[in-house]
Amino acid sequence: MVNYYRYEPSLAANIIFVIIFALSSGVHLFQIFKTRTWFFIPFLVGSLFETIGFIGRAIGAGQAPDYTFGPYVMQTLLLLLGPTCYAASIYMILGRLIRMLKAEKHSLIRPNWLTKIFLLGDVISIVLQGIGGGKLANANTPDERTSGENIIIGGLTVQILFFGLFIIVTGLFHFRFLKDSTGRVSSSGTNWQRSLVLIYVASVLILIRSLFRMIEYIEGHDGELQSKEVYVLVLDAVPMTIASIMFNVFHPSNFLNARSKNLTDSEADEPLGYWQGYWENDPWEITKLWETKVAFLQYPGTAQPPAGSCLRDAFCEYFATRRTRESSGNAVEIVPKQMQSCTESTPITSPRPKVQTRISLTLYEIFDARTSSLPERLFELQLLQHFIDMTKKTTKTQATWSFWILEQATLSISVMDAILGTAASHLQNLGKFETKLLFISHRYMARAIEVHKRDLDGGVNESNTARLFATCALICMHANLRAYSIESESNQRQPHDWFISCRKALNLFNGVSPIVENPSINQELSSLSCIISHQIHTNPFSFLLHWKPESGSIYQQEIEICTTAVAQLSYIYANLVTGKPLRFAVAVSDSFVDLVVAKNPRALAICGYFYMIVRQGRQIWWIDGAPEREFDLVMRCLPKDWRLVMDWAARVFQWNDGGEAT
Repeated sequence: MVNYYRYEPSLAANIIFVIIFALSSGVHLFQIFKTRTWFFIPFLVGSLFETIGFIGRAIGAGQAPDYTFGPYVMQTLLLLLGPTCYAASIYMILGRLIRMLKAEKHSLIRPNWLTKIFLLGDVISIVLQGIGGGKLANANTPDERTSGENIIIGGLTVQILFFGLFIIVTGLFHFRFLKDSTGRVSSSGTNWQRSLVLIYVASVLILIRSLFRMIEYIEGHDGELQSKEVYVLVLDAVPMTIASIMFNVFHPSNFLNARSKNLTDSEADEPLGYWQGYWENDPWEITKLWETKVAFLQYPGTAQPPAGSCLRDAFCEYFATRRTRESSGNAVEIVPKQMQSCTESTPITSPRPKVQTRISLTLYEIFDARTSSLPERLFELQLLQHFIDMTKKTTKTQATWSFWILEQATLSISVMDAILGTAASHLQNLGKFETKLLFISHRYMARAIEVHKRDLDGGVNESNTARLFATCALICMHANLRAYSIESESNQRQPHDWFISCRKALNLFNGVSPIVENPSINQELSSLSCIISHQIHTNPFSFLLHWKPESGSIYQQEIEICTTAVAQLSYIYANLVTGKPLRFAVAVSDSFVDLVVAKNPRALAICGYFYMIVRQGRQIWWIDGAPEREFDLVMRCLPKDWRLVMDWAARVFQWNDGGEAT
């Protein structure tokens, strides 16, 4: 009989820890699959190691005093390696947090290298502890036992050194990020401070356990720490239990996805004076860079080149965004000639319009009562200028968005805040000052919604209908913009996600339908339902209904549903220049949406051509980039035998199997 323990393990205590770790592991498994946080799988493995390790101890406790080799090896190896797996996921949490906050410059080690370096240390530690644990479990002489313990000590030393360096890197990042103005602006927009606290607590718990194990093996088999089980339970089992349960309660998905969550009502009430320290730190930082890169302030008479990304030969006064394309030539055809069966779809060329003078609104008077800080006032003026630049286009919607909405902004705080929030959100999507602008956009929109709710509580009447409609329209625009931005950041997007979010936003817009004393607005509202019942006889998209794939069955109900959708698609295409192609999303039936959700190839193909029309229309600046990404997603979901029918749209998007639309 070999005496593996210098004490008699407690059966009750070890069973308790088996139950705790087993339950925690089950919760971790559920959370990982629910939130798709696959990087947290090592933590789950560590929790399972702890569970099985304590099962080994419980079996050993039941065998006392006739201990067997198997349970002893089980508890020795797995209880050594479990916390090391915990450490691997904690390293990855910090790297993802830094990238989420766009704060790479504050990290001592680049995030891409940070995870790799510390995971390398983790692997070395696991290998050494595994080898040492194996030798220790199979030791037949004191020298072999000492050799195994020394290897384990080496592995634990590597783990402690890397973990100490990790805590230093984390602390330095925390200090730099707090010191920088970005940290203060972002702190209320995400739960990054809580995530760092969790990293600190988990790191300290693992350090306590690792130091205990290292001292235990330094003392050797005859040392004090191996003489009583209470040391193992208090200094190993309890810290690891706290770490495991802590990440059940505060799962990484809660704070690593915080960017996509809305602000709470309490945050909406916080005044913009909260930014005071941010502006005082470097008030001209944003101003200088934006004026250089984006050219906010465009005065009358300034030369402005036509946007190279427009397909039709119409002058467009908003600047290029993320997408890079070749400049269009004169009279570029929207579709191949053999497919132009609808005369209304022929592109209309328009002469270059004169640059409009500034609208006759006293903008400085608008902001006199808003803030006391000159940099804040200048910043808000620049956001407003961005909104004006993006909406000042040669379409019939210009009167609504460039003038009527701004007129309402002079009468309503909620409209102005909604304008500024939408402009900040669009700029955030362009990739400049992303974290700052996301928080700023949420602040403006939360405040606009709060005032809007109070206005609605007071009742709708002739005096406030216009501004209520204006606020609601801007909120719909912002909701659709944010929905696309959030979905584009996800690796699990489905081809129906953005389509449905667009449909919801437009339904909300359509549901407002107030009586507004403005001809342009009345025309837009009345035409929302026009497309739903309008069909034309000449249909350039009829080939989508006649296509018979090599595999799969064609159902009559599917054809009936898609026939209506194709007719609506043809209508918005025929009215491409003056129409509003996004209305297709709200005009189609729920049955068609169900087909899209089910990834029906015919419905997906129709959506692909809808995205082509949206891109050609070039009127929806706040979702710039969406048609390309959504078309690429549709093409990747379509069966191979449907690729030929998408040739027209694929040529427009310059799409190929090897990459995304360009």
